[in-house]
Amino acid sequence: MRIEVTNTGTHYRAESSSGMVQEITVGADKPADDTTMNPVEMLASALGMCVAVMLRKHCEQSELACGEIQIEVTAKYEEGAGAYKNLRMRAEVHGDWDDRRRAAFQRVAEKCPVGETIVNCSRIEIEIL
Repeated sequence: MRIEVTNTGTHYRAESSSGMVQEITVGADKPADDTTMNPVEMLASALGMCVAVMLRKHCEQSELACGEIQIEVTAKYEEGAGAYKNLRMRAEVHGDWDDRRRAAFQRVAEKCPVGETIVNCSRIEIEIL
């Protein structure tokens, strides 16, 4: 996978080699009606969405009739801190599940690639040209 990010003024665009696009507006001139997330919010939302996708996929593959999946991600981020502190997630898969099934959901959620990357990525290389 390759993602190219371009920026002009307050507009940022990320395009993946798959052809998918994400666009955001960040900065003092951001219009009041613009609801795009900033990159820090996007990281936390990517974690929650990844877990939701993994849980939904598990339910479908296991032929479980689950209802809505709700994920709440809470994180403490202070401007200038350099990183999130205490990411926490609550996931609810609507349905009547026993402890064994909830434990299976827990294992699936813990294998989300976004979370695995956050926990296990030992280095991010940055080259300025």
